[in-house]
Amino acid sequence: GPDSDRDGIPDAWELAQAGNLTALSGTADADRDGQLDLEEYRADTNPISPSDQLRIVEYQVTPSLKTTLLSWAARPTRHYFIESREDFSPDSAWTDSGLGFQVNAPQMLSATVTNKLDLAHSFYRIRAVVPLAR
Repeated sequence: GPDSDRDGIPDAWELAQAGNLTALSGTADADRDGQLDLEEYRADTNPISPSDQLRIVEYQVTPSLKTTLLSWAARPTRHYFIESREDFSPDSAWTDSGLGFQVNAPQMLSATVTNKLDLAHSFYRIRAVVPLAR
């Protein structure tokens, strides 16, 4: 939809969440929860509530250390990628886990990821994307 202030957040979503087009910005964090307002739009979380954010809520490594179960609160309006990285050095980047899209769901999503050999250096995050309009 239209984005008259060109901050990456559609006007309709800004108006629904904040009631105006000035309270939110693609580079600001209105609720100071560590997620930019633009990230909150992508995740469809409330940008003015610090308790509403996209995060992993369950992390279980199997006894064999070969797989990890991840769970997170999902929105029916979004799709999700699971990304991983080995460390936080400048040479390490987030990469797709190879599971592809986790299709939107009404409440919670879970997925099992195959761990790399060195489990001590496996980090995961969930990335939300807005599906293409039909």
